[in-house]
Amino acid sequence: MSSGDEKSNKLGCWIAVVVLLLTFSPLWGGMLYKGMFDKDKTDYGTAPVFGPRESGQLVARLDAAARAQGVCYGWIIDSDRFGDVQKVTPSYPGTFSPQPSAAPTPTRSARPTTRPTTRPTTRPTTRPTRTATPTPTPSGPSSTLAAKLRDSGVEYGSNLGVGIAPWERPGACPKWAVLKAEYSWSSIDEEWTTADLDVETNFGVDILSPELRMDIHASDLTGENGIARLADAIGGLPLLMASEGRAGPVPDAPAQAVPAGDTLPGRGAGFYIFMTIAIGLIVGGVAWIAVAAVRTRRGN
Repeated sequence: MSSGDEKSNKLGCWIAVVVLLLTFSPLWGGMLYKGMFDKDKTDYGTAPVFGPRESGQLVARLDAAARAQGVCYGWIIDSDRFGDVQKVTPSYPGTFSPQPSAAPTPTRSARPTTRPTTRPTTRPTTRPTRTATPTPTPSGPSSTLAAKLRDSGVEYGSNLGVGIAPWERPGACPKWAVLKAEYSWSSIDEEWTTADLDVETNFGVDILSPELRMDIHASDLTGENGIARLADAIGGLPLLMASEGRAGPVPDAPAQAVPAGDTLPGRGAGFYIFMTIAIGLIVGGVAWIAVAAVRTRRGN
């Protein structure tokens, strides 16, 4: 065999190895990225923002504030995703369970059973003047806020439970405040790019720039710990209303122990399958080249 044939064989082997790697590596990488081999892979297009444990903790925290302050609290998250978000069955901490009918109601003083026997003989000629102080009348949600619940990619809840808006139970929630979070979703990168917070109430309270008041910015909501910061904003809504003088003090939240097994998931089977195939191709290519070189020498 001539030296030209030997060089051609080696070149052909290298070309074959490179072609195989370039052809199948993107395919396997895409399959691994989409979670074809990983049963625990999360579909970020329809995954809920808060899981069962997080949503249950939010409901319990807002319920404690609602009972103490007499104001119902809720949240609405517009994730800007086109798919329908998966429904969440909340897991409440301890023995807590939401009780929509047990909202704080004003107590009436008992009426006297006897009437006074003596009446004043003279009446004042002038009546005392009263200074009228306008008090906001509780109302329902705006049409925009009510229609937001019907959009795809929207999650909501309140101290009454997940998937229950405060105004849906007017008997239990004569006064309510809702934190709205609106995100911009990039379907290519599968992540949020921007976020905005707003607060709406039914008793005439305007909260300007709640992000600044809570020291939470858009970069915090879209960063690495964005979900945790969003939960902080929702849980801090009662404190914000108290600081505005629209509600009483907030009760201290009880400390909660970290549940067992609260760890990040490990690598799935797809990672090891991909690595095994890639290593096998590399070893096979090197062996192919070595066998071709040995045959060439023997032929010579």
